[in-house]
Order: sequence, then C-alpha cells, then structure tokens
Amino acid sequence: MADMLHEGHDRLDPAEESHIEASAAAAWERGQAALAAGDGAMAERWLDRANRLAPHDPLFRLALATATLPRDPARAGEIFAELAATQDVREVWLGLATAHWRCGAAVDAAIALGHALSRHVTPADTGWMRLADQLAPGGWCAVGPGEKLLLGGALPRTGFGKLRITLDERALRARPDSRLPRGWTAGHWLRVARDGQDVCGSPIDIRALRRLAGRVAWDEGEIAGWAWYPGDPLRVPVLRVRMAQGETRRLITQHAVNNPIPGWLLARPHRFRVCAPTHAGPLRVTDADGQDVPGSPIMPAAIHPGSPFREPPKSTPRARGTAIVVPVYADCVGSLACLESVLSARPRRVRVIVVDDATPEPALAAALDALAARRRISLIRHATNQGFPASANAGFAAAGGRDVLLLNSDTLVGPDFVERLRNAAYSAADIATACPLSNDATILSYPAAVSRNPMPDLPETVRLAALAARANGTSTVPIPTPVGFCMFVRHDALAAGGGFRADIFGPGYGEENDFAMRARDAGWRHVAVPGVFVAHAGEASFGAMAPALRQRAQAILARLHPTYDALIAAHVAADPLAPARRRLDLARWRAARVRGGRAVLLVTHDHGGGVEKAVQARAAALRRAGQRPILLRPTPPTRTGIRLEDDGGAYPNLRFRLPDDLPALLRLLHAEHPDRMEIHHTLGHAPQSLQLPHLLGIPHDVIVHDYAWFCPRIVLSDSSGRYCGEPDLAGCVACVKTHGNRYDPSLSVAALRRHSATLLRGATEVTVASADSATRLAGHFRGLRLALRAPDDDAAPVAIQALAASRPRHVAVIGAIGPEKGLDILCAVARDAARRDLPLRFTLVGHSTDDEALLATGKIFVTGEYRPDEAHALIHAQQADLAFLPSLVPETWCFTLTEAWAAGLGTVVFDIGAQGERVRRTGRGLVLPLGLPAAAINDALLAARW
Repeated sequence: MADMLHEGHDRLDPAEESHIEASAAAAWERGQAALAAGDGAMAERWLDRANRLAPHDPLFRLALATATLPRDPARAGEIFAELAATQDVREVWLGLATAHWRCGAAVDAAIALGHALSRHVTPADTGWMRLADQLAPGGWCAVGPGEKLLLGGALPRTGFGKLRITLDERALRARPDSRLPRGWTAGHWLRVARDGQDVCGSPIDIRALRRLAGRVAWDEGEIAGWAWYPGDPLRVPVLRVRMAQGETRRLITQHAVNNPIPGWLLARPHRFRVCAPTHAGPLRVTDADGQDVPGSPIMPAAIHPGSPFREPPKSTPRARGTAIVVPVYADCVGSLACLESVLSARPRRVRVIVVDDATPEPALAAALDALAARRRISLIRHATNQGFPASANAGFAAAGGRDVLLLNSDTLVGPDFVERLRNAAYSAADIATACPLSNDATILSYPAAVSRNPMPDLPETVRLAALAARANGTSTVPIPTPVGFCMFVRHDALAAGGGFRADIFGPGYGEENDFAMRARDAGWRHVAVPGVFVAHAGEASFGAMAPALRQRAQAILARLHPTYDALIAAHVAADPLAPARRRLDLARWRAARVRGGRAVLLVTHDHGGGVEKAVQARAAALRRAGQRPILLRPTPPTRTGIRLEDDGGAYPNLRFRLPDDLPALLRLLHAEHPDRMEIHHTLGHAPQSLQLPHLLGIPHDVIVHDYAWFCPRIVLSDSSGRYCGEPDLAGCVACVKTHGNRYDPSLSVAALRRHSATLLRGATEVTVASADSATRLAGHFRGLRLALRAPDDDAAPVAIQALAASRPRHVAVIGAIGPEKGLDILCAVARDAARRDLPLRFTLVGHSTDDEALLATGKIFVTGEYRPDEAHALIHAQQADLAFLPSLVPETWCFTLTEAWAAGLGTVVFDIGAQGERVRRTGRGLVLPLGLPAAAINDALLAARW
C-alpha cells in the first residue's frame, strides 16, 4: 500500500518521463559496454533493466534479445518474435532465425530467414551467409549491395542449369554476384526456383527493398524532412523537388547518426532542409524511382479551399442503392477477414467494390483475383500505389451515382450495418455522412472515449453490434466530422462535394475531415449512429509512418480550415455521445449478468498493489462459484463518485456521481441480486458508497489489507518511513499534522476512527491475514470479533535452499522499495558493504523511489519493475543465496515474502508485523531486531545459516 501511494497510477509528468528515459539510456549504454568487454551476463542484466524502464522502446528490446541469444535462445526468440510483429527489420528476422535454429526449430528458422532475405538488401559480410547455408542447405537467394543477385546453400555446387530466375514471370539471365539487368527494379517480384520450387528467400519483394520512408513538410518557407529505405538502410536517398511546370531541383541530404525517428527500429534517416522555390502550386519531393516522400505533395503557398459544396436539398432525396468501397493495400489476413465479414453482412443488392492500391502482397492480390472471378466483388487495381484518398475516389467513381459506404480494410462488421447507416443518413435532408461507433475511432471510440480500445474479434463484434442496436436503436448524434474508417456518404453529398482531395492529402489522413468541413460550410451535417458498432484495428496500412502523416494532415487542416481544431475540442468537451456510450455499457452489463445467480459487491481502490492482487483472486473465486463479482471503485480525483467493473471487462461509462446518481446506482445493483458487500478498501470512496449495504438491505464483510482504518497515513509511519509506534489519539493527530494525511485530508483522525468503527462493528465478519494485524486492529477497536484467514498457506511444504557458510553472498531484495519498505536501510547496508569490502552484493528485483542512489553504492543492481506473472522467474534468474526484505513498518501479510519463499530463498526480515511473525513461525529465515545498525545487518546476512 505504501508503494502504491508513492508510485501512483496517473500519467507521469514530463520531468519524470525524461528522468526514466535518461535512466533507461544509461542502462543501455552500460549494457553495450559490457557486451564490448565480452561480459554477456552483465550485458544482459543491464539491457534487461533498460527494457523494464522503457518497455516500448524497440531498440532496447532488440539489444536485450541479442544479448540473451547465446545463453537463452528460447527467451531471445520470444523477444525477437514480439519485435517482428511490428518491426520489419533485417536484424530482427535474422535474430529470430538464429534463435529458432538454436532451439531446434529448423522449419521456423528457415521461415524467419526467408523474411529477412525476401524483403531486405543483405549486408556484404559472410556471417549471415554461413547462417543461411545452415538454415537453407537446399539453396537460398537474396539481393546484396549494388543490386547484385546472391545465391547460396547447395546452389553453387549444383550449377545453374536447374535454376529458373524470373522477374514478374519474365525469365532473366543472371549469375551469382552479378548486377541484375538494367531496369530490373521496375518489376515487383524476383523469383528464384530450383526444379520448380522456390528457394529460401524467393520471391524477393523488390518494392519492399526500395520502399521509401520518411516525412516532408513545409516549415516557415523551407522544405524540411527526412528519408531512408528500411529495406536497404545503407542506400542514400537521391531526392528532388518537382514542380507542376516540370522543373526539378535536387536536394542535399545529410545522414543522421543517431536513431531519432520514433517508431522506427535501427533507422538511418537522411535529413534535408532547403529554401522552397517560389511556386504557387503543389510541390512533390520524390526519390530517384519517382516515389513521393511521405507528406508529399506539399503546398508552399496558401492552399486553395477546393471546389465549394453545393447546398443540401430542401427535402430528403430517394436512395439510389449502395456500394461498399474498400480500399486495400496490405495485411492479407486482416483484409480478407474484413471482406469476408462484409460479404456475409451486406444486403443482396449491395455491390462491394475493392480498390487494390498496388498491394505488395502476392497472396492478397491472388485472393482478390479469386473473389473477383467468383463475382463476389468488383475489383479495381492500381498499377502503382496512389494512396487512400485516390483509391476512395476511384471507388466513388465506380459506384456510379450510388450511395457509398467507405470502409477501411482493417475493420470487421456485423449484420444490418449497411441498412442502419443508410437509414440514419436519410433521416434528414441535410445529412451528408453517417458513422458508427468503434473501438478505435477517435471521437467515435467506445467504450473509452477518444481512445484506442482493444479490437474485438468477429463474434464479439457481432455481439457488440447487436447490443448497440438494442441500446441505441435508430438514434443519431451530430458530430463535427465523420471518421474515415467507416462512413456512409449519401450520393447527393458526393455529387455536391466532388469526393476527396487526393492532390493535397496524398497517402491519407485528413481527407475526410476536409470533405466534412467543406460540406459543413455549405450547410450539410454529419451524424454518429451509436446503434451501429464496427470493429477497427487502426493504422494497419501506415504503420510507423502514421504519426508523421497525422501531423502533416493536422497542419494542412489548420491552414484550410482554421476553425477545425476548436470545433473538435468543443465536441470533445461537450461529449454528446456520452449518453449513448453509457446505454451501451448498460446493455453489456446486463448481458453479462449471471442467469439465476447472485452477485457480490467488492469495494476497493484503484491503485494496484497487494490489495488489487487479493481482490482479483477473490473475484476469480466468486466467478468459479457461480457468482458475479462486481467491483466498486472510486472516480478520481475527488471523493464524489463510483464506477463499476466486473471480472469480464471495463465499463468506463458506468460512473455514478454521488449523491445525485445514487437512485440509479441502487436500481442497477438491486437488479443483480447481491448477497453481500465485501469492503476491501475505502480509499477515495465517497461516504455514500459505504452506505450501500444498508440501502440495499444486504450484509457486509470487511477484509483488512492495511491500517487505513485508523491511521490517516495508512502504513503506520512518519515521513521518513519509520514505524510511528502507534501513539494515542493526540500523538496521531500531531503526526498527521507534521507528516501529512494520505487517506483523506478533509477527515480528522477522530472522524476516520468513528467512521471505521461503524463499518467494522456493523460487519458480519472482519477478516485479517495475520495474528499481528489482529492484535493491532483490536487495540484500536475494542470488542471486534476478528476472523484470521491467511491469503497463503504457510503450512504447505516449500523447498528452501540451504544456506551454508560459503562466501561471497548474493542477496535478493524484492518488490517496490520506498521509505517504508526500507530504502534508506538498503542504501546504508550497501554503503557499509562497500566501505568494509564485504563479500556481499545485492540485487533489487523490482524498483525503488531512488534507483540512482542504490546503483551509486556499487553494491546493488536494480532490475526494474516487473509484472506480477514475471516475479517467480525473475527472482529465480538472479541465482541469489537469500532474500532480505527491509520493510520498517508492520505489514498485514506481505505477498513479497511468499514470492521469496516460492523461489526457494530463506528470508531475513525485521521483527515487526506479519513478516516477522511468519518467518519466526515457519523458520524460513532470520528475524532481526528493528533499528539494527547497517553494519550489524550485514554481519547478520553473512553469518546467517539454515
């Protein structure tokens, strides 16, 4: 509990984020230094720490996987596989191939090698070639520096008469290590087959090798940005500015040594900045192959507002039939899943138009051809990639005057979605577009608003769609702009506005917002249809370039439509979709009700820690018993509300302001037929929350997890983390006045204790985890009947490793260490061990409120924060001799002690609280007097035996 109060769970402020980033970078540098020195074990420890401090940094993940590979290829393979899911980088695929090979998974190793060879120019060294010869002895192919064809494995030994080398099915005359024929890069697929079978690495995706990544933007009279080739990082981009009149100007790029591009692993960006030529029209920035740098074209002068929309009709026109337009580029599995859901859900006479925007995936192209051949879709195929706006426009044109339902290829739909959106669009004469709710749709997101929620699978999408229809019916809600993942556009609105502006928005982002603003200025409206739900993966096509493209689109929109940002901000502040989201939450809530069953209410806080662990375990036990666990949490930052959860998911819109919403809350809870309420923690709760047992007419139990019942500082400590001694009321008041109130500053000590006494004495049962906590609680609340029920069974056999007289000794300290958990003591014992050159070293398996102070002692290594499911393996991995838990305050149970014993470590603790009680009772360690000096603690750690 004390650590929860220090850490919190709110978003970090910029200074704290910067501090964590600096600590992670320092750990990464020390890991690299250890690698250079040949100390793989130490490198792995430091790189693991960097990864724990910055778990979403792919560079740290790659470094950790590389360092782990020699010792633990299985773990390295897991990390490489996680990276490969989001980072198409040669080093990742080669690392994954090596990990699979060392684990004996030869087939998986060859598949990973094939990814590396088919989508990346390979380096000019022999290390990876030896690996390829091992993994693909039957032969492999690749493209090396200088556009040379490389062949290996058994191929050089058998001659080339049996080989067939083709470029887009055209035969090529090529030898190994020779430059491919002039003009070969105009093709898409380079195939090397032996006896009719592709060798490893074939077919080579030439477009992937030459794909240009980057960003270009207009910056105060200059053209600025960066560019590189992810498939060929050493290639220097040759860029030109191209003007409408045909004039070109070459740009000079400069390589950036560091890796400053967020989202890109091992990026080698070449930056450029040049004064823009005086030119009124759009400027394109392209490479030697004619590829636009993402962000191109750019508009150096004022952007023309576009063709004005015609006004909406006075009366609602008749529908002209509907065409579903799905632009497709990549993600074969996701795109086909989308189309299958569309084809299953569409009405019979609705035409499905798929625009293949030059997909780089042959499997996807073949699948689209098959669907078109069976007349399930109408297929339009672009010879070169033109971007989402142009693809959408191609679909609009092919719709032939019909209404259009524009749908991203990373969506899943349920039944009746077309009819419901169409009916909404025709519910008033001036509606241009209608959009559904989705898990990832900015202002249309559900359940959390303006957020990216996890994408449901198809069965869950169908279920949510049915619940949305039941909850919200045919209602519509005005919105300032549609969201382009799924938007129904009326035929007359398309005719009035002329589609999207592909010349300005290029690859995508912002085009539907520009369309919406132009329509709005002419008097058209846009609506959300909360009775429809469509699942959306989000950013499947743009990947790591998405942030740069979004930023570009925002800048263009600000120039085209200066009121756009304010309009969106006003909508978000007003949140007119809140009632619809709440109705859908209520529908989900009722659908999750246990039929014929009962419920149990669990009152808890929202700060994690041991309380959360116990509550989640209790919820799981209730569910196994056929009861529904309902979690009641406070709504921060003030003690004015309550929100509901169950063990099946979050319902962020089921929030109740108290006392105003108390009748609605009581009605909802009454319908669940609750048996009782369990009060696990009252931190942050409004007083009305704790009146619920009386108002519902049910009994309540209390489960004691800490001492917030009588201590406003919760953990019986002063500001230094020392045990307060539990003074009388006057002493407690003085302590709180000096050191602060962590529970509720508006509540006096006496009021807290009166409030607690009412709840405790009114409880059917008050459960404590240890005899020590029972004694302390009974000392403040006389006459309580307490039930002793331990969360863990200390009588169960545990294999504690013997601690002999061997030296040096490695001591594990486990958990999140703040002042109450003994941070100062830990620093002191480490400094004493360093000063006396004792054969002691410490590893903090977890983190602290001052890692730098611990690391500076030279005697302590800090792993970094871990997930609960990692604890056992991480403690084992340290290969420590014993554990030391230096907590200075009495704990009610101490789950960390259980974790230490489960790892086989006898544990040294101070003689206070449940931790001292448990070690003394079981004999699994050593109990030291509280207040022992650092030198004496170290002597005890060295002398301990069991």
